Amino acid sequence: MKHPFDTSKNFFTKIAAHKKKIAVLLIAVMILPYLTQTFLERQEQKREEKAVEEAAQKVVDLQNEALDRFSDYVTQSDYDNGLKEINGLIQMDGSNPQYFLKRAGLYVLLDQRDLALDDLNTTLALSPDLYDALQLRSQIYDEKGEYESAIADYQKMYELDSTQKDVLMYIADCYQQLPDYEKAIEAYDTAARELPEYASAIAYARGVCYYSTEEFDKAVTDFLNYYSTDPDDGELNFLIGSCYMNLEKEADAKPYLLKALNGTSYLPETNFYLGSISMDEEDYEAAIPYFTAAIEGDCFTDFSSYNRGVCYLHTDQAEEAVSDFQYAVEHTTDPQLLSDSQNILDQITPKS
Repeated sequence: MKHPFDTSKNFFTKIAAHKKKIAVLLIAVMILPYLTQTFLERQEQKREEKAVEEAAQKVVDLQNEALDRFSDYVTQSDYDNGLKEINGLIQMDGSNPQYFLKRAGLYVLLDQRDLALDDLNTTLALSPDLYDALQLRSQIYDEKGEYESAIADYQKMYELDSTQKDVLMYIADCYQQLPDYEKAIEAYDTAARELPEYASAIAYARGVCYYSTEEFDKAVTDFLNYYSTDPDDGELNFLIGSCYMNLEKEADAKPYLLKALNGTSYLPETNFYLGSISMDEEDYEAAIPYFTAAIEGDCFTDFSSYNRGVCYLHTDQAEEAVSDFQYAVEHTTDPQLLSDSQNILDQITPKS
């Protein structure tokens, strides 16, 4: 009796399936040595990675301990030992900009600013946008009078953090020190807009720039805006008085110049101005001591001598007047003053 076709098909299917199971088993047996080798290699790799991580962590721990010792030494003002610690850190990791920045700060404390600058240059080469490094370097440049370099750092700082608006004043101050008064005025204008709380201080600094460019009307406006901050400042009173003198407003100038005499700045110039005012008021007796003080302070000695000579003539002190006019003739480089002095001498000196 023949088996039905379906039963025959099922039989062969079972055989095929049985063979398939055997085949899978054989493959598993064959691959086991490979998996075992891979597992061992992976375990070795893990052990190596762990060793590396542990070594790295050990280095980090050593660095942190050294940083702690460094901070303690700096706090205790033990800068020599602090320097040893930070040098050791740089030897361990010469690519860390913070280590060079810390050593730069220590060099500043040791008053070794050139070494500090070297470290700050290295710091910024490693990390060009490190704000603290730019801040410290700009301050050192400022102190050393390297104002153009300071300006470049201040401008970069402002680009990095525009909320630090005080930088705008530092930029303006550097332009004033260069001296580049036109750029300084522009910079002070910018600072005044951004820092209204410092308006009076900015006005004083900008007024100095206007004074230096002989824009006396703008200068006196700025000085007066600052005046209430420190009305007894001798230099400020002189500058206001000088502005008014240059604007030919002697009556406005006089009270400020008189107040300036209580200070210590520009006293010879103040006396010269007050002598000139007294002369114009025809108070020659009062003018003489002012011009004498100006001469003793080496202020416009030729003009002061000439003016005092005129005052001596008006107070019947001809001999003293001759001496002053002779001094003017011998020392002035001003052609008009020379001519006027000689003409007066010719008139008051007896002809032989």
